[in-house]
Amino acid sequence: MTSRRWVLLAGSLVALAVLASLVGVANEFTYDDRYIVLMDDRIHSLGRWWTYFRETYWPSQWSTDGYRPLTLLAFALEWAIGRGAPWVFHLTNILLNAACAVALFWMASAIMRVQWAWLAAACFAVHPVHVEAVANVVGQSELWAALLLMLAAGRYLHRRITGTFERRDAVIVAALYVVACFFKEHAIVFPALLAVAELTVIPDARPMRERIAALRPFALSLALCGVAYMGARTLALGGEIAGFQPFTAFQVLDLSNANRVLTMIGLVPLGLQLLLWPAHLSSDYSPPQVDIAEGVHLNQLPGALLLIGILTLAVLVARKRPTLTFGVGWLVVALLPSSNLLAPAGFILAERTLFLATVGAMIAAASVLEWVWPRLSERRLNTAGVGALAVVIALGTWKSHDRTKVWHDNERLFVQGVKDAPLGYRAHYMLAAVYVDSRRFTAARPEFLRAVELFPKDRTMTFAMAQELRRNGNCSAAIPLYEFTYRQDPTFASGHLEYGWCLLMGFRFDEARAQALEALRRGARLKEVRAMIANADSAKAGFARKAHEQKQQAAGN
Repeated sequence: MTSRRWVLLAGSLVALAVLASLVGVANEFTYDDRYIVLMDDRIHSLGRWWTYFRETYWPSQWSTDGYRPLTLLAFALEWAIGRGAPWVFHLTNILLNAACAVALFWMASAIMRVQWAWLAAACFAVHPVHVEAVANVVGQSELWAALLLMLAAGRYLHRRITGTFERRDAVIVAALYVVACFFKEHAIVFPALLAVAELTVIPDARPMRERIAALRPFALSLALCGVAYMGARTLALGGEIAGFQPFTAFQVLDLSNANRVLTMIGLVPLGLQLLLWPAHLSSDYSPPQVDIAEGVHLNQLPGALLLIGILTLAVLVARKRPTLTFGVGWLVVALLPSSNLLAPAGFILAERTLFLATVGAMIAAASVLEWVWPRLSERRLNTAGVGALAVVIALGTWKSHDRTKVWHDNERLFVQGVKDAPLGYRAHYMLAAVYVDSRRFTAARPEFLRAVELFPKDRTMTFAMAQELRRNGNCSAAIPLYEFTYRQDPTFASGHLEYGWCLLMGFRFDEARAQALEALRRGARLKEVRAMIANADSAKAGFARKAHEQKQQAAGN
């Protein structure tokens, strides 16, 4: 392929990616953007950028999850460039998405003919399931990691297939791998992606023992890089290896590892639908919209059959259609870190985490079309096939453009979230939180009651809503939620002092005093506890004195 043709094809991919997502430039900070970017003072200055490498990704006031120092550094640079303007962050995501499409085209061209590599990249560029990663600023970690891993894999594939992989290439690939890890943790699986490539698409006539011996130094260097990264991450997380709190529903239901895995098996059909035909998207996948497994159930059978069937097919066609097997292998490996199969994740399913996995899905789909196409040509259906593919790309572009507008602001996002997942309790809770934040308590109440009705066991939800109401000066509405939280979980450690202040505002002085003492027992500062007790005792005495005076006045009359 000439360089001119390559540039034209790459340019068409950039145009498709930009067309599908450019409307997002006008979006605001939404969802986690508000905590990670807008309200995190750490990234509002580059004065101490090196501290990102010893801190968690989430700011301490919200959580202590994750380790992505280069993502924080990228956010800090973008904040400095645009002085906090959201469009700079969104434009960066749009350009990264376009770069990812070009990187996939280059990587795939090493293992399949140019037209099919382009098709895989074009479908990737306009894939609607990517909207959450591209339109939401915090999805940038997904984009950086995917771009770097595709560049590393592309370098490896091109050099290994042509037999020109040298020490310089090994250094470049390893460096890209390390940098990707510091953007997002799931990049740690990269050596497994290369192992899948070695077992499928890389031709090598040498016996396996010789291949392993030749690649051992490179494999060990990658392993050393991965161990070093995990060591830095573990130190930043205070000794934690997993580093993420399990999804709330998993915690409150005390879900076993087996039930967590069964839950995810039941979601395999939904995952495939999102990867291959994402007609319905959602910002929320929570119960009871999503079934939580409580033992083996018939509704897990379709997922189990699909999973077994796909993996079996990939193995059976490995010799004849190695690119298909490679695509499936990439898909499986890329999903593992966020799949809840190996370890609990902070969600059941999140569309942004499918970004890297979609690389494998698009390669596998293009490989199937490459195999089917000669049969279409024999029946003179190739023109109709080209038209159908053009329609699919156009539909993806339109759907991505339309979905990107949903992420414009929190209210628009969460109003749509309730429509997309009417049985998802968190969808209703997040919309209620938006209404509370704008002091529309009347609108918030039915949404929050619906969330509690759908899933009454999430004490973190009721507590968070109580805190929001208290901060907005509505203690009368907050008190029942505090009571509900501590009734659900008497060991719940947070919020006793805040609950006490609300009780004080409601003239429930003895109960306020009791909550102050409970807060002290759970680690609250003595100064704050003393202040509340003093206020409670003083107010109680004042009320008693006033009551006594009124009694005396009544007796005198």
